[in-house]
Amino acid sequence: MTERFDNYHFTMLRPAFERAVAEGCYDHPAEGLAVEPVVSTPETYLPLLQRFGGPWGWDRRPKYGDLDYITRRLAEPETQLTLFRAAGREIGFAMTGRPADGFEARFAAAHGGPVAEIENIALHPAETGEGKGRWFLGALLRGLFADHSAVCLASRSTNHAGVPRFYRRMGFTLAHVERGLPDDLAPANGPACRVA
Repeated sequence: MTERFDNYHFTMLRPAFERAVAEGCYDHPAEGLAVEPVVSTPETYLPLLQRFGGPWGWDRRPKYGDLDYITRRLAEPETQLTLFRAAGREIGFAMTGRPADGFEARFAAAHGGPVAEIENIALHPAETGEGKGRWFLGALLRGLFADHSAVCLASRSTNHAGVPRFYRRMGFTLAHVERGLPDDLAPANGPACRVA
């Protein structure tokens, strides 16, 4: 029997982010926490995807096994890789950029401004549950909302079970759920994406 998953689509407009900031949603005693932009190349990206997304199977998704897709995505001028650090240690990362053209056009027409996508955002599983994730998400969103009126992201039910609740607490709106999608991950013991 084929496994199935749900895909949750979230959006946030700038006023919702500003409310969440005012309510302290992103507060954390941020001593030792930092975000660092890094060069957006496959050689930088794929090890991050494997290290931080691997526990959730991200490196087994078809699009991340396609080096042409990854190379094109990372070459887009809007794409940015960001490292999350705690006391100098790499503990997570994010990849942000422009969403697919159709989505961006529809969203901009409805809400009057450009939209950014958080395609990947992950902390090492050992670093979750301490509030670091909300601080990193807030830092990332501050940068994105400097130039965009909205941010979108998607999360699968195969990720940590608390993810949908977390994003709603952070001010995101659950815009749409795709239910019962067929599992598209490569087998866990099969080939995952690798840098050649």
